[in-house]
Amino acid sequence: MQHIVTQEWLFEHGTDENVVIVDCRFVLGMGNADAGRKSYEQDHIPGAVYVDLEKELSAPITEHGGRHPLPDWDRFAEVAGAAGIGKDSKVIAYDDQGGAMASRFWWMLQYAGHTQAFVLDGGYAKWKAAGYPVTDEPPAVHAAVFVPKLQSSMVVSMEEVKERIGRPGTV
Repeated sequence: MQHIVTQEWLFEHGTDENVVIVDCRFVLGMGNADAGRKSYEQDHIPGAVYVDLEKELSAPITEHGGRHPLPDWDRFAEVAGAAGIGKDSKVIAYDDQGGAMASRFWWMLQYAGHTQAFVLDGGYAKWKAAGYPVTDEPPAVHAAVFVPKLQSSMVVSMEEVKERIGRPGTV
């Protein structure tokens, strides 16, 4: 198991004590900000908690930083802890957008030093199509303490990008 888990693995291990399932569904575009949360409330993988791209996985937009700048890491630690993610948690993230939102959450956990993070192969649509269980019941979440250990080597500043443009070996 590298960074992807199979549907079968999640079905067999989704209720394990250390497994935290995170629904990252979000629809980009005007007027769709609540579509992911509404989809989650309609049905989701049993035990999954919901995290919102714009409210919990991004900082407010400023002059530089793009459409979804990285969040304040203390705030991210609060969100992760509230979702039940602690140092021993095995986190499985999924979405319904080809893995884009789940992969962002996976990367954020990696950057925060939490290496037991994975993305569900095929996402939510494949889970439902395979006939695995879904529910509209909210999960029983046991809050945890999440302490980020930022991996600063995983990011570069805008200034560093400008300095490296055109250099051999820079992509």
